[in-house]
Amino acid sequence: QPTGLQPGQKIWEFQTSGPVSAAAVATDGTVYFGSADKKVYALEGKTGSKKWEFQADAAMIVGSPVIGPDGTIYVVVASTFYERTV
Repeated sequence: QPTGLQPGQKIWEFQTSGPVSAAAVATDGTVYFGSADKKVYALEGKTGSKKWEFQADAAMIVGSPVIGPDGTIYVVVASTFYERTV
């Protein structure tokens, strides 16, 4: 935890165009999450700055992303399955 912060203290926030209804996941300093704006986001964990975003072709992102052992990120978009290797 960074110096001078209390447990649970907000260190940054990121605005999306839709609500985020599932937990984010983090690995190797990157935070991944989906939003009802039909996008999956990857953010720098220390700063909250956007590393990349992925626009899905279907309805909103449902559930938390899952990161495979090879670094592939799996997300479910309504009833469609997408993957992205990072």
